[in-house]
Amino acid sequence: MLGGLSLSITGADEVWRWRVKRCNIDVAKGWTRTLLGAEIEAEDAARQYFAQSSKT
Repeated sequence: MLGGLSLSITGADEVWRWRVKRCNIDVAKGWTRTLLGAEIEAEDAARQYFAQSSKT
């Protein structure tokens, strides 16, 4: 969990889906072909969302 956000990664083989949620609402989601890529993209999306929401 990053600043009240939860990250989840699901998948297998060549399709990994990632999702960032806040209060059970998707704030970002996507997919990639590697587990490592999904981890990196999900964390980056969470950090971007957190940075944008802290500016307001």
